[in-house]
Amino acid sequence: GPIAIFGGAINSSLRAMGEVLCAGAARTRIVAGGDVILGGPMVNCEVTSNGRFAMRGDHPVLDSVIQVSQSAELFMVGAQDGPLSKVISAEDHYSQVRLTEIDNEIKQAENNIQRIGKALRPLTSSGGEKISDQNRHMVQTLVMQRQGQEARIDELLNEKRRVAMNMKSPIDGKIVVTGNASAGTEVRVAREALCLTMDHSACCFELDPFTRKINCVSVSHEA
Repeated sequence: GPIAIFGGAINSSLRAMGEVLCAGAARTRIVAGGDVILGGPMVNCEVTSNGRFAMRGDHPVLDSVIQVSQSAELFMVGAQDGPLSKVISAEDHYSQVRLTEIDNEIKQAENNIQRIGKALRPLTSSGGEKISDQNRHMVQTLVMQRQGQEARIDELLNEKRRVAMNMKSPIDGKIVVTGNASAGTEVRVAREALCLTMDHSACCFELDPFTRKINCVSVSHEA
C-alpha cells in the first residue's frame, strides 16, 4: 500500500507498493510502485518509482538520483558548484527491483515448504499407531501452512510473468523543471542522456521520437 510521512524522512529506506507522500527527504532510498510526491527539499536520496515524481513547492533536489517510469516534475535540481544530480524518466527501473523481490520471496516460500515437510515427517510416520489429537491438529495446521505457501508461490509466479511482460511495453515521459536545472545535472529520457552544460530555467526536457535527441523547450511553450 501507500506510505505517507507528514514529517521528513532522514537516513531511511522506504518501500511502498503504492505511492509515497513525504514532506522532504535526506539520505533516503525510496522505492515505490506508484507516484513519489515530496513537499520539501530532497538531499542525497535515490528514488525509483513505477509512476511519476513530483515536487510540490519551491524546494530543491540536490545530490540525488531520480528514476521514474513516467514523468518527473521538479522546481530546482542541482546547485552551482554543488553535488551533481541525475533525473531519469520514461525508463522502467522499478520492474527489475520488483523481479528481484519476487525471486527472493519465492525462495523464502520454498524454504518454508521444506521446513514444513521436515516437521510433518515424524508426525505422519507413526508406524500404524493412532495419531493423537494434538498431533492431528498440528498436522492439519502444518498442511494448511504449506498450502498457503504453495498458493503464494503461484501468485508470485503470475506476478513475475506480468512484470516481465510490462517491461517490454513502450513508455512515455518527460522532465519538467519549473525553477532552475543547474549545469552538470544529467537528464535522461527513454535511455537518451543529456548532461547540462549551462543552467536552464522553466523548461521541459522531452525526447524527439524521430531524431532520438532530447529537446529542451520553455515550460510556457510546452504548455
